[in-house]
Amino acid sequence: MPGPAERVGTGLLDLLTLERAETNLFLTTVVHEGDGPAGLYGGQVAAQALRAAAATVDSGRHPHSLHGYFLSRGDASRQVLLTVYRDRDGRSYSNRRVIAVQQGKVIFNMAASFHITEPGPDYQAHSAPDVTGPEGLPDLEHRFTLHGVDIDHAVWFYRRVALDDWVLMDLQPESIASGRGMYTGRIFGRDGRLAAGIAQESVYRTV
Repeated sequence: MPGPAERVGTGLLDLLTLERAETNLFLTTVVHEGDGPAGLYGGQVAAQALRAAAATVDSGRHPHSLHGYFLSRGDASRQVLLTVYRDRDGRSYSNRRVIAVQQGKVIFNMAASFHITEPGPDYQAHSAPDVTGPEGLPDLEHRFTLHGVDIDHAVWFYRRVALDDWVLMDLQPESIASGRGMYTGRIFGRDGRLAAGIAQESVYRTV
């Protein structure tokens, strides 16, 4: 397994930049610099896996859903090897599977589906909650680090909204039982358009 790569930046686009090693093999390029190993953020490797899958489908097809399982703790100081499996390319849908590996160990796997843009009705059952806008919120004096371990994650992409602007994530707790906690949520654009739906399960144990 390759060792640390040269750090080229820490912005979102830098994190999503991949090196194409073979037709269906990709390597991440940004690694954490610091003393000792650092945990790899699950959303980061999921986004990188989706980016790798997207690189293997036609440019006119966009992701509409993904389902991922976090299998082992990743190390942010090492590159991740992403292998894409091209399960199907139909007339309007493409399906891909991605396996993320570090040091010979699978840390994440994902199935994703891509769809061409089609005309049709546009309706959303839920509206964005009536909350204070981002400009009216107080600045946080402290940064908080979350320590919950993710088990699995699902996203359904409904509409394209600007992600270089504020979006609202409305989360709803569903259940805590058997050492697992689960929530669902919706993501809205600033204009109130429903962009995506999410569901996530995490390890939830008392210490």
